[in-house]
Amino acid sequence: MTTEPDATKAPEPAVEYRGTGFYVTLVGILVAAVLLLVLAVQNTQTVTLSFLGFDIDMPLFAVVVGAAIFAIVLDELVGLVWRARRRRRLSERAELQRLRSEGAPPQDEVEHAEATAPAAIDEGADAEETAG
Repeated sequence: MTTEPDATKAPEPAVEYRGTGFYVTLVGILVAAVLLLVLAVQNTQTVTLSFLGFDIDMPLFAVVVGAAIFAIVLDELVGLVWRARRRRRLSERAELQRLRSEGAPPQDEVEHAEATAPAAIDEGADAEETAG
């Protein structure tokens, strides 16, 4: 008794591996670390940093790395604020489109109707009192 492959079975599709970029990121971090080490070794001279009346003596590489870290943190904070505003704008736009598709009146008309409704009720009450 021989076992032959079943001709009715479809061949299994080839699995395509898509990496997460871990090794590329690891190599990038290692290159940045080596460059930072070279910067630190070649720029060990002491400089005086004056800021708001304070004078601080520190190695030049510390000033450069500190400025770079400050710039990165500032960039991330600005990006965080920008993304939050954009997310809010997009959600408001989606909510407006949803309301329009449901046939709900725009918020301006609702606010206008609420603002004029008490006056219309009061006028109706005055008309009943004068009639009665």
